[in-house]
Amino acid sequence: MILQSTQQLIDERQKTHGDAHKLTNAAIKAIVVHVPASTLLMAGISWFMILNKLMRLLYNPTNIDTWQDIEGWAVLGRREVHGNVEKVT
Repeated sequence: MILQSTQQLIDERQKTHGDAHKLTNAAIKAIVVHVPASTLLMAGISWFMILNKLMRLLYNPTNIDTWQDIEGWAVLGRREVHGNVEKVT
C-alpha cells in the first residue's frame, strides 16, 4: 500500500513538475565545481530547495504553491545567514 501511494505521488509530480529533478541535479553538479562548499553550506538547504523550485517553474510557471515555497525557503535562508532579524528601511 505504501509503495503504491509513493508511486502515485511520483507519477503526479511527473505530471506537474516534469523532469525538474534532473535539471536540479545537473545544476547542482555545475554549481559545486565553481562555488566554495563554505558558501553553499552557509545558507543550509535553502539554496538547494529554491533551485529545485525554480526548475519546477520551468515546467509549470503557474503553480502558485511553487512560488509560495520559494518565498518560504528564501525567508528560511535569510534567517540561516543573518539570524531571525527583519530588515527595516
